[in-house]
Amino acid sequence: MIRSLFGTTSLSLALFAGMSLSARGEGHEHKVGEMRDEALRISEFDHGMAGNVGETLLLFSMGSKSVDLVLRKGRDLTPAKFSRDSEGKLQAEFTAPKSGTKYVVRFLGANVEEQTLAYEITSPMGTVSATLEVEAEIENAHFQQPTMKLDLAQHKFNIKFDGESCWNYTSFIGLTLISAGIAEYEEVPAP
Repeated sequence: MIRSLFGTTSLSLALFAGMSLSARGEGHEHKVGEMRDEALRISEFDHGMAGNVGETLLLFSMGSKSVDLVLRKGRDLTPAKFSRDSEGKLQAEFTAPKSGTKYVVRFLGANVEEQTLAYEITSPMGTVSATLEVEAEIENAHFQQPTMKLDLAQHKFNIKFDGESCWNYTSFIGLTLISAGIAEYEEVPAP
């Protein structure tokens, strides 16, 4: 089903038809949000995302019992496996479609005062750090229309998001953006 969604159906429709989304309480109005940058365009709805980073397509779903991310570069589908490491840190493992290089992206934690989220990227070339900076007002424990900044090697993202996200979901946004950025550019920051 995912192959047909990525091949023939618009990503906006895939967001609704192809993913099981977590339910919100009755009476909570929720609209489709957009994340945009020169290199990416992503639609977001209730802990699900679909879009692209460059020529790499992504489909992300965060349900009550599972988290799924599939990346597509050309005709190659690459699922990312989300898990917790031995220290309980959230991580995404995937193989870059073009090179076949295996990557692990770990979420290390958040600095609430500075509104930053720290990540570690491990590959056969070594381990490097990445930071997602968030600029936004916080209401009801959610970032409101945040700007997210991420430097990934030579690619600097300055993402405008017209929706809202809690700290937990923002950590998954970071994992997804880093994974899709690596799949697209096959570059990581220098160690």
